[in-house]
Amino acid sequence: MGRANGGLGLGAFKKLVSETISARLEGVRGEFERVMEEGDGLYLDGVAEKGAARAREMAGETMEVIREAMGL
Repeated sequence: MGRANGGLGLGAFKKLVSETISARLEGVRGEFERVMEEGDGLYLDGVAEKGAARAREMAGETMEVIREAMGL
């Protein structure tokens, strides 16, 4: 049976893959940490509040259309 992982044993191949993935995610990880720390987390709280307000607004509009369609 041939080796499909460039002649590496399974352990070495898995290590190479995990190191490669970790290196590729370094920028994403750094940005995530920056955003999480920004304003002691208040930035994300604000984003969540704005998102919730917009979702409520959209749901209200949808419910208005539904009530109208049902004659309520």
